[in-house]
Amino acid sequence: MVTRSELLPDIEEIILSELPPDMKVDVALQETDILPEGHSHLAGARVKPWGNGHAVWCAREYLHQPFVVMFSDDWYGP
Repeated sequence: MVTRSELLPDIEEIILSELPPDMKVDVALQETDILPEGHSHLAGARVKPWGNGHAVWCAREYLHQPFVVMFSDDWYGP
């Protein structure tokens, strides 16, 4: 799961606490200062995280096999 640090307390309380105890969930934080080497953030250029590719970059340490990207703001349920 990828989220912003300010949402982490709610994610832990509302979502992760409801999952089975044997279900492993890694949570990567997507922050605008987590960038590939050689790239820099322009101060004030963007406050929100930088989209889907950036989210995958922020989660790279957890990605060791095929994975899927699902957007919570596009998920409306069944």
